[in-house]
Amino acid sequence: MMEHLSLSHFLVVGGLLFCFGLMTVLTRRNAVAMLMGIELILNGANVNLVAFNHYVAVACSGRSSRFSSSCWPLPRPRWGWPLSWPSTR
Repeated sequence: MMEHLSLSHFLVVGGLLFCFGLMTVLTRRNAVAMLMGIELILNGANVNLVAFNHYVAVACSGRSSRFSSSCWPLPRPRWGWPLSWPSTR
């Protein structure tokens, strides 16, 4: 049987990918190998971001969706972008 994977499991995998990528970038002279190391770094960061999004969004809103609201909503900007757009309040 498969155990439940918690946030810490994903953080460990993301951290390992990040460390392997950093080690690759620092030790290789070949440009292609350095680019592969940068890709590992970005993949490790992406694993962490997706894991935090999944576990924090589920804990805050009770549902699993990438468009769900967060626990700490950002304040609504006073002006739209660009500044000449009228406010929608």
